[in-house]
This record gives sequence, C-alpha cells and structure tokens, in this order.
Amino acid sequence: MERPFGGAGPMGPGALAPRLGASAPPDSLVTPGAMPRPLLSVGLLSVLAGCAPPPDLPVHHLVMGGDVMLGRAINVALADPEKSPDILAAISQTMRSGDITLVNGEGVIALGGTYSDKGEPRPHQHHALPEAVAMLQSAGVDVVTMGNNHAGDYGPAALIEARDRLLMAGIDISGAGQDLAEARTPVYRRVGDVVVAIIGADLTVAGRHAATANRAGILHFEGMEPKQQDAVVKGLLGIEAEARRHAQIVVLSPHWGENFLTAPTDLTRAIAHALIDGGYDAILGHSAHVMQGVELYHGSPIAYDAGDLVNDYPAADEAQRAVLYDLAFTRAGAVSLEAHPLFLATDKTTPASGKVASTVLDNWVARSEALGTTVSVVNGVGHLDCRPGGIEGPAEVVDPPARPTPTSVRLAPSETVLDALPATAHPAVVEWPDLGLHLIGYELMLDELKIPKAGNIVRLYFRADKPLPVELRVRIGTTDNSPDAIDDHVPGDWLLPGDRWPTGVIVQDRYLTRMLGKPEGVVTYRAGVVMQNKVVPPATADLPVVDGLLEIGKATWSEGAPGMFTVFAADPRSQLGQ
Repeated sequence: MERPFGGAGPMGPGALAPRLGASAPPDSLVTPGAMPRPLLSVGLLSVLAGCAPPPDLPVHHLVMGGDVMLGRAINVALADPEKSPDILAAISQTMRSGDITLVNGEGVIALGGTYSDKGEPRPHQHHALPEAVAMLQSAGVDVVTMGNNHAGDYGPAALIEARDRLLMAGIDISGAGQDLAEARTPVYRRVGDVVVAIIGADLTVAGRHAATANRAGILHFEGMEPKQQDAVVKGLLGIEAEARRHAQIVVLSPHWGENFLTAPTDLTRAIAHALIDGGYDAILGHSAHVMQGVELYHGSPIAYDAGDLVNDYPAADEAQRAVLYDLAFTRAGAVSLEAHPLFLATDKTTPASGKVASTVLDNWVARSEALGTTVSVVNGVGHLDCRPGGIEGPAEVVDPPARPTPTSVRLAPSETVLDALPATAHPAVVEWPDLGLHLIGYELMLDELKIPKAGNIVRLYFRADKPLPVELRVRIGTTDNSPDAIDDHVPGDWLLPGDRWPTGVIVQDRYLTRMLGKPEGVVTYRAGVVMQNKVVPPATADLPVVDGLLEIGKATWSEGAPGMFTVFAADPRSQLGQ
C-alpha cells in the first residue's frame, strides 16, 4: 500500500486537454460564467492519440467509502474486543485492493473537548474512542476527510487530538487541520507514475467550525444557497490550481447536500459541473447518508454521494444500503468507476447480496440515468466508463508541502474525572449498592426551553466503589406532552464503558439531550442506570423515583428563552479546550 507522498520526483511535461464525449448540461445547470475546458495544442502524443491517453498507461485505483460514523453506538462495538475487529472486516479486502483508500470521518477521535456550537439548536455530537484508529487501519484506510459538519463537534482542541492520532497512525487527513493553511493543503500520494491530490471540503452549515489562521478547524465553504455558488467554485478552484502544481490527478471529496435526499439538487450539480470545467478530474461526495447516482460530465465522474460506510444508529431501508466506489485512473484522468453494493447494520458493514444487492444496484442505475448517465451492472458490480483527456501534468516540478508526523498526541482537556463536585451542582444521595455506584450530584443546564426547537445538557456526577459492568448504560428520559423520549448511552458521554471506570473519584456524565416533543408545557427530566435494556432502580434515593428513574428537574417551553448554546457559552466550562 502506498504511503504518504514524499516528493514530486521527475515528472514529464504535460498539457491540459479537454474532457471528451459528454453533452453540455441543461441550461438550468450551467454555472454563470463557466466555460468548458479549452482545447489546447498538447503536442505530438495527444495528436497521435486523438487527445486520448496511450493504451499502455498504467491503471491505478482509488477506493472510496462514504461516512464513517465516529461515536455513539460505534463506541460500544469499539470497546468490545470481540466486535471491534468486525466492523469493516467483511469489506476490508475490497477496501485494501486500492492503491489509495479514502473515507469520510463523521466525528472526532478524541477523549477530550467540549460541545461546540455549529448553529443548530439541538445538534448531534460525535466523538469516538481511540480504538477507531485501529478500526480504520485494519481496513486499509490511507486518507480520512475531516471537512464535514462533525469534525468540530467538540471544539478545536478535540479536532487537533483527532488529527494527531490519525497522522501518528500513518493515516493522512484532508479538509481540516490545526490552522487554515493546513486545512487547505491537499493530501498528496504517489502511485506508480502518478501523483494524486485529494482535497476534502465541507459545504454544509458548519461554518462556525471553519479553520482560521490561528485556530484549528475544517475547510468550509458556504454552499447551500445559489448566491454562494460563485464563491464556492472560486475557492475550490483556487485550491485545485495549487494542487495541480504538484499532481497529475486532482480529486475532490466534498461533504455537501441535505440529509436523506436520494438525488443532488440543481445547485449541487451546477457547482460540480463548474468544478470539473475548472480542472478537477473526479468528484467523490458524501453527506446525505443515502446513496445518490453518478454523473459523467465531460468524461469525468461525479459520484454525488456513496451513502454511509459505517452506521451508528438502527437504520432501515435507504440508510442500510450504500456503495463502495473504485475509481480507476491513469496519468490522463479517470478511466472507470465501479460501485460495490453494501449492507449496513448498526455497527457492521458487509457486501450486499441477493435482493439487497439487486436493490442497491437497481437504485444506483436509476439514479444515475436520471442524471443523464448510462451505467451498467457487470457480475454484481455497477460500472461506468469514463473518458480521460490527454495527459495532464504539473506546470512545473514542485515538491508538495510536507505534513510532519506529530511525535505525540496533544490531548484535549477533559472534565470527565473531577476532584470535587462543582459548586453549580445539586448534591444528591442515591445508591446502587449491588453495583457499588453512587450518584452524588446533578445539574440541568436549562429550566427554559427555546421555541420551536431546543436541546438541553444534563450533568450527572457519580462515584464508583468497584469496577462496573461493561454493559452499564446511563438513561436520560423526558416527558413533554408526547411519549417518553429515552436516550441510553455509554457513561461519560459515550466514552467511558463500565470496565474503564475509575473507582473512588467523581466521574461526570455530560449528555446533550435533543428535545423532540411538542414545544409546549413542562418537561420533566429523569435519569438512572440501565443494564441489558432494563432499568436498575436505586436502593436509596433522596430524589423522587418514577419507574426506577430519578426525577432531576423540570424545564418549561418558553417564547423568547435563550438557546442552549447561548447559556452554555456563558459557562466557564464551555471554554474547555477552545
């Protein structure tokens, strides 16, 4: 398997050539001001080949999977030695078959950090145990794109921790970094006679996670509205132009589009067309959590969304079906794109078979044909022939910027283990003697919930006298004029399985509860512990107990109430690791 590219080396002269064989896009999808690639004189080689690559150019492969959910239920599997090797094992042979293997990491691999505001009133927050690195290594992953709306979930310090963990394991990152300069820097890989540049970028609503000159973050472009289109294209083409100084093949892996749409919007297509016109050789996208079709545009493939690669929730139907892409390329561009059908269980991905495989491929064909592209299915694998142009090469031989490997992991600060109960906490005396577990305090951050959508943060402070069972979960329940909303999670905000729980100290379980009921009336919050999906009632408690759960506070839906992150930002603990 190829390792990070360490120098450009001698590169033959090359010139830009047009992509051939595709019709112009519909008028509604033409980017204002965009022009097709110019037809240039490319020398005797291209004249003799008719602007097609010589037939003996070596063919190489980039394997690409979609979103790897890093957190929540995946942490349960990662903490179990019998489960963690199986998450991607069934497809690792296919993933390792590529010269380069690329996935999108949805979350951060970090034990520290704190909730970061990305402009959503009740966001999902994802962070994974360090074992996630080994999971990616065992599957042969070379590059993880971090330009997405979850890489900043726990703040800049946690993003840096994740960066360091991946780089020290030999896995490069794209689309994020310890500052804007690094976030903009592509990953460069030499594969035989080709240098490939991989550019990751976020086009969702996570602008508050954007990297700056002196802050870690993601490479972000506001790409959700037509008025932002020109700026997105200009920004990404600027990065492509820099990458082209070092690489013959430049691939964009964008995080774009709304969740659970099975087709790209006209805006997404217009942006994609302009980027191919401007120089990108292929686009391999993700974000929607469901598979979308592939489009052949001026001979280059645009795979709008591969769907998820690893699920961390009980998905059904569309969310359980995805593809693993294999992009074949030469120095002249993309040669073909294959789509391998997948089936996704909650914490295990396998090759799809039987009716599921047929459904995946039937949908892939139909969704691609709806984009005006003819694809085929050969031996249970989707197939698209691409049309590379003449050999493209760097305008000059320039060594790409080096990304030094860290010598140690910079751990983000954590407030999971505390020396004393915070002054803001309500003391409690609650005991589960059979478990050796005590609840000694609790906090409910909000007593007013903002209409129409709100989240709330619950903090529980425990002490354990002895090691806890690994299957122990903390349950947070709410009632708000709707059926009970229940969240069961691994203690320590998913990061502290019972067998890793330190004894004799104060351990904080901090949990962000998403309010999903009607925005009216009073919400009662309940908390407790669960073993094998059954509530374990406390033996003693100085709080009301209902169905084995402790009543820890109430909140009222209120017009004009401040949002969760407005209140959270005023708490000194919210600056942890910023």
